[in-house]
Amino acid sequence: MRRAQKAALQVVTIILVLAALAFEAGCGKQVAVERETTGKPAVLDFWQPGCPPCDAMEPLLEQLEEEYGGRVDFFSYNVYEAWEEAESYGIRATPTFIFLDTGGKEVSRLLGKQSMDTMRSHIEKALKE
Repeated sequence: MRRAQKAALQVVTIILVLAALAFEAGCGKQVAVERETTGKPAVLDFWQPGCPPCDAMEPLLEQLEEEYGGRVDFFSYNVYEAWEEAESYGIRATPTFIFLDTGGKEVSRLLGKQSMDTMRSHIEKALKE
């Protein structure tokens, strides 16, 4: 009986590992491909639940998205759910905002709560690159 239980546990473990790998392969990758093919600059917002500065930035980002939505793509990443994307951009604190040019190259980066004017100036810089 123990051999059968051990074998079943090994099978379940393998299935879980394969499922996790398949899930990771799909997380963030599609967004990155979509971002590359739009031909627009992008603002990447890395945040986490329960972060007061992150919560304070949400309405500001919504307003910026309405303002620049036709010319700039906005992507929001919960660092707990999109940890692979956060890791690939070297995110160490939240909120972090990364501004990309039309080719996907990082133009600038901001950490912490920001003013509307500061965010606009970085978006305008990305639009000019």
